[in-house]
Amino acid sequence: MRYAAGELTAGRFASSNLMSRLSELLFVEAMRQYSVTYTDQDGGWLKGIADPKIGRALASIHHNVGLPWSAESLAREVSMSRSAFVDRFTTLIGVPPIRYLTIWRLQAAKVSLRETRKPIDQIAEEVGYGSGEAFSRAFRREFGLAPARWRQR
Repeated sequence: MRYAAGELTAGRFASSNLMSRLSELLFVEAMRQYSVTYTDQDGGWLKGIADPKIGRALASIHHNVGLPWSAESLAREVSMSRSAFVDRFTTLIGVPPIRYLTIWRLQAAKVSLRETRKPIDQIAEEVGYGSGEAFSRAFRREFGLAPARWRQR
């Protein structure tokens, strides 16, 4: 970190390329350190992506957050029965698939609220909510503030 700070303040040639690579290296190292402390009893995203079927479901959610996913449609996506899928997903990730989907949608919405000036109704549609009102209720329930108020902060 001291090296990175020195590079930034010195403004040396190609320091932006160096910083980009350094940030990648730091991310890989953080993941390595996490994997050392990770146990088979732990649930979570890392354990989920290691599973071929649940990993595919996670990829589907992440790449197509705005689709009208249900437990049934996600189970079909990975060629599993609904009940087996929900059980396996919940065991590996630690939350049921629709709860995970809700959290992911709301996190994607937070990024969009922070980084764009898109209208809230447009963001709601992009992350899979049928109406701005439904999105606002879910956002308020999860984060304690309406999306417009959160954006202002």
